Amino acid sequence: MSAMLCNFEADVDTALVEPVPFATMYVTLTKQAHIEFLMQAADWKSCRHRATSRAQFAELEHRRTLEQAALREEALRSELDGEPERF
Repeated sequence: MSAMLCNFEADVDTALVEPVPFATMYVTLTKQAHIEFLMQAADWKSCRHRATSRAQFAELEHRRTLEQAALREEALRSELDGEPERF
């Protein structure tokens, strides 16, 4: 692996913040390491997609459960009040 300095200009005023050494260097990777990083990135992306899908499904299920509970509560309240069911 080889590294060389680069003239990287950040958006932050350099008078206020000194860049860390690794932020101003280019690094050369082997093709194998590059492919490995790409595969890991794809794995993380698919993992995030699955987690997001599960979270959305759980949220929908939760909303559905709350709606059903509200309907059940309304039916029980109307039953207690002596009103006939609306269903």
